Amino acid sequence: MEEKRRVNGNKLIAIAKRNLDEMRTMFANQHYYGTVNRADYAMFHAVSALLLLDGKRYKKHSGVITAFGRDYAKIGLVPKEYAELLNKAYDVRNKADYDIDMVIDDNVAELYHRKAEELVAFIEKLVAERLAEDKPTP
Repeated sequence: MEEKRRVNGNKLIAIAKRNLDEMRTMFANQHYYGTVNRADYAMFHAVSALLLLDGKRYKKHSGVITAFGRDYAKIGLVPKEYAELLNKAYDVRNKADYDIDMVIDDNVAELYHRKAEELVAFIEKLVAERLAEDKPTP
C-alpha cells in the first residue's frame, strides 16, 4: 500500500476520534442534536479510512455509505448492522439538521452515542490490522 494512503488513513481515524470526543462533550452537556451530528461524522470518517486503504475515496456520505454496504457488509467483511447504522445515522443527522419537526431526545442521542463508539472502535481495529499486515519494508 502506498505511504500516502497509510498516512491519510491514520488521519481519518484521528478525525473520527476527535468527532467522538466532541460527541461525548455534546452528550454530557445535553446537546442532543450535536451528539447525533458528531456521531454521524465520527462513523463517516472511520469508514472513509477503511475505504481509503483499498484506494477508494469519497467526499460525500452517499458514496461512503454505498461503498461500505456493497464492498464490506454485503460480502461479510463487516456486520451488516454497521452498514445499516451508518445509513440510518446519516438520515437522522440530515433530518435533525433540516427538518424543523425532527426531535432528538436523550434516548436517540444515547443510542447514536453508543453505536458510534462501537462502530469506530471496530473500524479502528480493522484499519490497524490492515496497516500492520502491510508494513512498509525497511
